[in-house]
Amino acid sequence: MKRKTACHAGGGPRKKTRLANRSSQSDTATPSGPDHPVLRRFYPGVVTLRHYLLSKLPNSSKNRRRRISQLGYATPAQKDAATGDVDVDLGQLLDSTLVGYSPYTIPNTQEQAEKECSREIERFTQQRSQTVSGGTFKPGYFLQCEVVDFVIWLLFRRSASHKPSHLLCHGFQRAGGANPANNTDKDPTTSVPGLVARSPNSHVRALKEPVWCRLQALLGQGGDRIIIDMLLECALFCPVEGGTGNLCQLSGSPISDLKHDQKRKDDQANGEIDQVAKEVLPSQRSEQKSPGAITFVRSRMLYAKAALNAKGGVRFGMRHIHVLNRFPDRSDSDQSIHILRYIFPRQFGLHNVFTSKVNRRETAMPYKDYTLREMEIHRNMTRVLHDKATDTKEVQLSKSRVPKRLRGATMALIDRLRTLNHRCSYTELLRHYCPIKCLPLSSKPDWRKQPLESKSTTNSTPVHVDSGAVEDAIPNNQDAEQCFTDMACSTADVSAFCRATVAKVIPNGFWGDDNNKRIIMYWIDQFISLRRFESLTLHQVTQNVQPGSDHPVRTATLSSQSQTSKNARSCFWNSSIGCSTRS
Repeated sequence: MKRKTACHAGGGPRKKTRLANRSSQSDTATPSGPDHPVLRRFYPGVVTLRHYLLSKLPNSSKNRRRRISQLGYATPAQKDAATGDVDVDLGQLLDSTLVGYSPYTIPNTQEQAEKECSREIERFTQQRSQTVSGGTFKPGYFLQCEVVDFVIWLLFRRSASHKPSHLLCHGFQRAGGANPANNTDKDPTTSVPGLVARSPNSHVRALKEPVWCRLQALLGQGGDRIIIDMLLECALFCPVEGGTGNLCQLSGSPISDLKHDQKRKDDQANGEIDQVAKEVLPSQRSEQKSPGAITFVRSRMLYAKAALNAKGGVRFGMRHIHVLNRFPDRSDSDQSIHILRYIFPRQFGLHNVFTSKVNRRETAMPYKDYTLREMEIHRNMTRVLHDKATDTKEVQLSKSRVPKRLRGATMALIDRLRTLNHRCSYTELLRHYCPIKCLPLSSKPDWRKQPLESKSTTNSTPVHVDSGAVEDAIPNNQDAEQCFTDMACSTADVSAFCRATVAKVIPNGFWGDDNNKRIIMYWIDQFISLRRFESLTLHQVTQNVQPGSDHPVRTATLSSQSQTSKNARSCFWNSSIGCSTRS
């Protein structure tokens, strides 16, 4: 017992040293990530390269984990000066390079991605062995240069565009879109099969430097897969000399193309995800816009081309493709319900200006053109019915289904709206409020062939030109008489016409009371009087507008005074005002 105690006492310091080394190694392996305010807004996880590699190495690889954790730190075992210099460079690379990644992965998806990556490696190996001489060509033992080439090849293979936005793909181009003379077989500047290097890529050159090759060699077997996953799924940032906290992106999608998702962070903090958002199509997922963020597209309303009829004349009033003109049967209730989908799309789960995103591939305007949305309505009905979409009875029930908020008085107002639109003579209103003194107003194109009424008695004089030219008689005052501005109307006339049209077409029950109607009429006049690039927001128009006690917006909420009901009434009222103003 005494010898055992003495041995224990003598070995105490060594045992404490090992514990200290283990504790320092553990601290190095699991530290808190670097606090970079910009990267934290774009990437859920930001760690150093050293800690990222330690998290990817298996726990059974104790030697490799120890080498990576102690790399760059002075130890008594390091006596080789050259190796020490390389280790110092590697240590600086591991501690100064930051990795931005997403730590949220689904196990099933991760396993499927690994299998797919293994198949892609086999395809790349077969293509590379046919075009490039020399190399390992053995999965699991790729060199660093081969790893970078595979990542570039896979990014082009996954991308449908001609040039992916990934930083490693800059300067490369598909061989199919290049000239035959610059084929990859004849171009020595690229070792990626199927691609041509049009310009040098500094990011690729930096990742193929000896320090990165040394790092992959230290990772051992399977290190190439770790580097591949890091280059594909993460973003690398290296420090810039001459400043503190200044970084240069080395790999990944450009940070300028990313958008920080504040809503996702709020959902994770609250621990709740709206079930309704899961059922909405991906193109419709977005944050709810406030009325102050919704502007009326004035250029589309007042500066668009005039609608023409079949004879080429100007069509006054609603266009023939307007929903009120496409469904003229006022006795058909299904048509009234269909018109409701255009006026209140949010109540039916359709694309709207309040909660939906705008696909920039469809339009360059701030909002979509909702004139024709039959295909969208059909897709939405098919998505809701699922397997019952082929059942005639279920389809008919879906078409006749009305949300609870729109039943009763709202349906009666829609029927009244259709009747007033049918009775309204837009041509007569335009002739009355916006008269043209020089010629009668008509929807027929013949009036354009008639000369304007002469306002002067000056005789026209012939103009003689040299021989070979055409002799023509031009009135002296013809240019002044046929000026385009003679057919223009004042702003007050246009405002009077618009306000009279809204008053005749929109039912009185829609406004709730006369005060709301006067407010909307005032903003219509202001909207017409604005300059070309000015506009109004929905928040400005709906200020001081309150639905009356008998308004369908208030009666549909069953007189509930909760905050949820108030918000619902506000959204419903805003959509009503927006639709009536656009019409």
